[in-house]
Amino acid sequence: MASADRDLVRAIVEKGIALGGRRDTEYGINVHPDDLKTIHVDNRPLSDYRIGKLGKTLDRNNLGGIDVDGEPQLQISAPDEDLGWSTLKDFLEERGKTLRELICDLRFKLLD
Repeated sequence: MASADRDLVRAIVEKGIALGGRRDTEYGINVHPDDLKTIHVDNRPLSDYRIGKLGKTLDRNNLGGIDVDGEPQLQISAPDEDLGWSTLKDFLEERGKTLRELICDLRFKLLD
């Protein structure tokens, strides 16, 4: 996955966590595409086109996708069935690290 896509995934995960509620589940982050339009890419709000393109990239890589049955949701799969995104974010922050370092910089040693 390209660096720009990884950064967008990070922004969406953080947005889903910030929105709280049932958006962060054991299966991953679920966010309505309209809630993502407050995220800016290249100093512009995230577009429907970019959201759709990311959904296809996530689906192609078995990392999530867009579910259009019922109310549309962009889903980013949880890192592990026993580890949700908010738990992972808390773990990293307790060690002075960020999701950006893990997702964008691919610093997987942070999980040791």
